[in-house]
Order: sequence, then C-alpha cells, then structure tokens
Amino acid sequence: MTYQGTEKSFPVTVESDLSLDTYYYVGRAGQVYGLLVMTDDRTKEPTITVKDDKIVSVELADKNDSRGYLYHLTGLKAGSTEIIVEQNHNQQVLKVTYTDAVYDVDTKTVSIKQGELYNFLVKGAIDASLVKIESSDTRIARCSLYNANDSRGIMYQIAAFKDGTATLTIDYCGTIKKIEVTVVKADLYEICGKSGVTASDLVNLYNSSGKEYPAFYKDSDAPSLEEFCEIYYEETTAEGIKPEVAFCQAMLETSWLQYGGDVKIEQYNFAGLGATGNGAPGNSFPSVRIGIRAQIQHLKAYAVEGITEDDLKYPCVDVRFKYVNKGSAPYLEWLGIQENPYGSGWATGKNYGYNIRKIIDRI
Repeated sequence: MTYQGTEKSFPVTVESDLSLDTYYYVGRAGQVYGLLVMTDDRTKEPTITVKDDKIVSVELADKNDSRGYLYHLTGLKAGSTEIIVEQNHNQQVLKVTYTDAVYDVDTKTVSIKQGELYNFLVKGAIDASLVKIESSDTRIARCSLYNANDSRGIMYQIAAFKDGTATLTIDYCGTIKKIEVTVVKADLYEICGKSGVTASDLVNLYNSSGKEYPAFYKDSDAPSLEEFCEIYYEETTAEGIKPEVAFCQAMLETSWLQYGGDVKIEQYNFAGLGATGNGAPGNSFPSVRIGIRAQIQHLKAYAVEGITEDDLKYPCVDVRFKYVNKGSAPYLEWLGIQENPYGSGWATGKNYGYNIRKIIDRI
C-alpha cells in the first residue's frame, strides 16, 4: 500500500478452511484406512506429523481427489497415537488406536527332508511388507516370500538345508506366530570326501558305455582312456572331490566324450563351463588336465562354503570360479538349479544331479 507517497508492505496471514473426514479412528494393526483431508487451498499439500511413527504410517494416496487430499493410514502395531495435519497455520488432529493384528498360519509344524521346499500361507495378512519372518538357525531352514498375491493369503516358502530343528518366528504388526521346522537327513551324495572309487573303476565304467575313446585325444596329454581316467583321479583327489562325481558329470555333459552340442571336443571343456545356451560354446582350455582341473575347481566352489582361490591346491584356471555361490551345492543332487534349495546350481535341466548319480550307480 502507499501512505503519503511511501510504499509499505505488510505480511498477510491466510488461514485455509481445513478439516478431516474423521477425528477418531480405531482399527487393527495391519489394516489400511483412507483419511480425507479437506481444504480450500489446493496449492500446497498439508504437512503431516505422526507422534509415534512405529504405530502408524501415513502415505499420500491421491492429491487430485475432488474432495481433498486422500491419505492411506497403515497400522504397524497395536497402540495409540496422534496424527497432526497442518496447513496455513490451521491444525487438525486425528487420534488413532490400533488393536492387535489378527491372522493365522496354515501350519504349526513342518517336517521335510534336506533339499526339499515347503509352502505355507499366512492368512489374514494384507501387506507382505509388514510380515517379518526369522529363522532361529538359517543353516537348517530359511524362509522367503513365494507369492504375495495368492487369493488365500500370502504364501511363503521354506527351504531345508541341513538336518536338525529350527523355529520360524512370524511377526505381523507385532503379533507373533511360530512354526517348528524339522529337517530330516536325506540320502544325498556328498561331492567332497573320501571315495573307494579308483581310476580303474572309471575305465571300466566308460567301457561299459559301449563308446569308443575318441581318437582326437591321441596327440593330447591323455592319449589313452587309462591315462584320461588317471588324470581325473589325480585331480579330484588333490582337491578332495570324489572322483566318480566329476567323471560321471563329464560323461553326462559330453555324452561319453562324443560331444555334439555347443561345446566342441577341441575345447577340452568336459562339463560345459561357460556354455550358457543359445549356441554359446563356453570356455576353452589348453589340455585335458587343465580342462579337468577347471571342472574340479568349479565343483569345489559349489561344494565348499566360503572357499577362495587361495584354498585351491593349484592356481585357479576356472575363470567362472568367482561367479559361484560358494557352498550352495555340497551334494551332487543340488547341482541342478531346480533341485537346489538356494535357487542356484550348475545347470538348469530338471534332475541334473540325479542324472549324474544314476551314472555313478553303474560303477
């Protein structure tokens, strides 16, 4: 304004017409409630303050609602608190109270074998992000979200690793449920360890296949089947891998050294290392022994938890050693991704490890 030729400015305080569609709310933890904040000022979003944000969370759901600002209130645990809404010096308060969450699990006890998976439902829970599950011993059993959108509830999956018992504690918005998990030792074939299988046994197994030892190897470091099998025996025993595991894997992968797939015989790649499909030939090695050594080192990476290249008997020649989830397949049967409780493994084909074991059983 102008007074006697001099311009003057004064701060003007504008109060908006601010109101809530409710001032008291009672619900259960885990429930979502829509709060409408009505105001005649749509140029600036109201400020929301929660006195205890461990009890309730507030999220803007729709700022373009014709009636006002729509917020979603999610009860996080039982208790009471206040939500303060402010805009242009106007303030409104919503008092909220949440009681214990109501939900259930469809089982209280589970008994499964090593390597098996078991699905269970959390019924009545609305939001999977509010469900927290911990295992008392992750070496025995672990739990992960399997399907958050199952029509019956939220589905989780238990993976069994080692024989023993573990307790799964399920916390949904402060309400606790427990599942007792018993993992039974399964008839699984360990990749590492002592073996009674000799190089001669490997020779006899190969001869029983009816396949000829390829003439290609005549000028290699394994000119005869006997020398080839001896190299397998030497390399496996040096690293503590059972000879029959690596040898029979190679026979499965190479069709008894006849090849015919993406990997070629001249690559000295006996287990499809790096051959990831779609015509990828995989890794190549300079000799029979180095190709076998790479396979053995890769097997050991799967079989031994926490292993590093420094733990190997010989310098690492397996260029894919670093990519392995170390210790995720201590058993032959777990080399197949579909049968591995960790969800990792050597190959995607169904029953990959079991098919190797079928060959071993012929020794």
